[in-house]
Amino acid sequence: MICKIMCLAAVTSESQNIQTEPAVMSLLEVVWSYSDWILVAVLLMSAMYTLGTWNHDHFSKQNIPYVKPIPFLGNMAPVFFGKTSNTHNVNRLYRSHRGQRVTGTFRYGQPSTYINDPELIKTIMIKDFDHFTDHHFGVPPDRDELFTETLIFLRGGCSLHDPLSFKWMVEYV
Repeated sequence: MICKIMCLAAVTSESQNIQTEPAVMSLLEVVWSYSDWILVAVLLMSAMYTLGTWNHDHFSKQNIPYVKPIPFLGNMAPVFFGKTSNTHNVNRLYRSHRGQRVTGTFRYGQPSTYINDPELIKTIMIKDFDHFTDHHFGVPPDRDELFTETLIFLRGGCSLHDPLSFKWMVEYV
């Protein structure tokens, strides 16, 4: 990788200074140096692609229909580029697989599931609710206190089955 430049020294006489002329680099050294840079660039791009798509098969492994994501942006590209609002994008994704009980989407790199079946929603919200805590919905708790104190935003420290935490939740209603 180190290019060597050979210099030819020509001494014309004792009173004149030494003059140097650069020699032409060998073609092989130039080709190896460019190919090394190309190899590094290809490795970096493939590593970034792998990093951006490492979990894109999450829903296909579980046989859940999903909207094909874009690396790093997932299904949020229209929102990221300002083509649509987040509300319209969520509505589009929610309705993308009508008739399916569950639809998979990607919020940037995170897998996210939309449930379309009312009976499945009822089962999750009543019977399996204690397994449905600590979810991220993109709203910080300090920004919208009323919205983040709803059942959907319930954190692991609270449980609907614990009377003290239920009393804590009712105080905000």
